[in-house]
Amino acid sequence: MSNPQPQNRLLCGVELVEDSIVVLLFAAIVVIALLQIILRNLFDGGFSWATPALGILLLWLTLSGAVVAARKGNHIAINVLSHNLSPYQECLVRTVTNVFTAFICAVIAYYSVLFVQMDYEMESTLFADVPAWVGELILPISFSLLAVRYGIAAVDQAHKLKRR
Repeated sequence: MSNPQPQNRLLCGVELVEDSIVVLLFAAIVVIALLQIILRNLFDGGFSWATPALGILLLWLTLSGAVVAARKGNHIAINVLSHNLSPYQECLVRTVTNVFTAFICAVIAYYSVLFVQMDYEMESTLFADVPAWVGELILPISFSLLAVRYGIAAVDQAHKLKRR
């Protein structure tokens, strides 16, 4: 039995990190929300930071989940015409859509870097003196990853198109 190639191990490692982040974020949301409910109902108290923290964690979970969904090809897709297209035409449409999606994600990543940089310079805070830019970091990270994933998918589709 041969050892997996280093790039395959690297990809598996990246996928494991992505999946672990999603699981940890989900677990953190459940634990904080459950604790907050218990504290409010039983002790008439709670954490003042819980609600804004849950909002930020939900943003991180959503965008991390989008990266995982794109990796697995489980993203939302509208397939109105795909059943009427030839395999060549379907491949062409997928190539164009992946290029367009990669471009849009790259533009969003670029502007989200500017947004995070602006909040960093303004020294804005979210809650409990947590800098706003820390909560917003997921925007450029996730959209950059999405741009790369869809760029790779576009190249893969273009190679399939070439072979046909």
